[in-house]
Amino acid sequence: MGIKEDITVALYGSTKMVLKEYVDNITVNFGEVTIATSQTRPIIVKGCASLITLIGELKGKVLVDLPLETALKISSIMNDEELTEFNDTVSMTINELANMIVGNAINKLVDAGINVDISIPSFIFGKEIALYSSEASDILVVPVETSYGNIFITISIASK
Repeated sequence: MGIKEDITVALYGSTKMVLKEYVDNITVNFGEVTIATSQTRPIIVKGCASLITLIGELKGKVLVDLPLETALKISSIMNDEELTEFNDTVSMTINELANMIVGNAINKLVDAGINVDISIPSFIFGKEIALYSSEASDILVVPVETSYGNIFITISIASK
């Protein structure tokens, strides 16, 4: 397997494990992965997104993106309080969720001998925000279908 496949497989396992552990009564299924390059299209934010940079042997970015409705439902469950509008609790919760998903996946890669680390998550709020990469990269979008709404995990790995 190549490094792009390694990170994708690690993120699949990590996403399912983290969601099942921290979000009560959630069902998790994965949709069909789409692939493009940063030169053919930007990454479009769906609502509440956490952006994490990969550094080391594996350079790129991972965006964990949720429509606002999904972010509110998942944040409400994780914080054991009803959240009906966007606030700091939602942004911190989505950043923490992304950090757990990506951090767990990266630990699997490090255990396999790949030297990689992650940045502190940056939060992005808004619909239809276009993110462009300054370097050529392959982009994989992994749709995660849950009982609380969809999550989109976008993996942008720098081409060598």
